Amino acid sequence: RSVVERIEVFIEATWGRPIDLEGLATVANVGVRTVFREFARAGRGSPAQFAKRVRLRRAAELLRSPTDATTVTAVALRCGFQNIGRFAADYLRLHGELPSETLKRAHSS
Repeated sequence: RSVVERIEVFIEATWGRPIDLEGLATVANVGVRTVFREFARAGRGSPAQFAKRVRLRRAAELLRSPTDATTVTAVALRCGFQNIGRFAADYLRLHGELPSETLKRAHSS
């Protein structure tokens, strides 16, 4: 497996934890600079950008299968987003709709 693949698998498995660059480098058995260089070479942006996309996908999964108590704020916080406005903007950019729209559609179906 490539450096990028090893790190992406690790991030997917530990998506709820904060990103630790030293830890990612250890997982891939390379230096921190190599991590960034390999992500850039693969066209993946940075490990943090990949982790954000993973957390946004997890948020969408939670919003698509809500309980009666599910709120956008609770999902955002559970997925590691502290700024709800930024979460909504990033979610919109990735998923093409606001998180509140995803939740509303899930409740109505």
